[in-house]
Amino acid sequence: GGTATACLNAANEEAVFAFLDGKIKLYQIYEITKKIFDEHNIIKTPTIDDIFETDLTTREKTKQLIASL
Repeated sequence: GGTATACLNAANEEAVFAFLDGKIKLYQIYEITKKIFDEHNIIKTPTIDDIFETDLTTREKTKQLIASL
């Protein structure tokens, strides 16, 4: 619940995009998504702004992680 789903979705989408672009291997989608999700501090009762901020920051962190691989 809370911001967990926004985080999971954003990390997964960015990892899938990277896979489709040939930047990562298929099995790395799970590894990247799990790493980003495990580092996320869940807000249990988020506002809509919290959801949008979670989506944005998760995508940025995921892209940075992918670029460092």
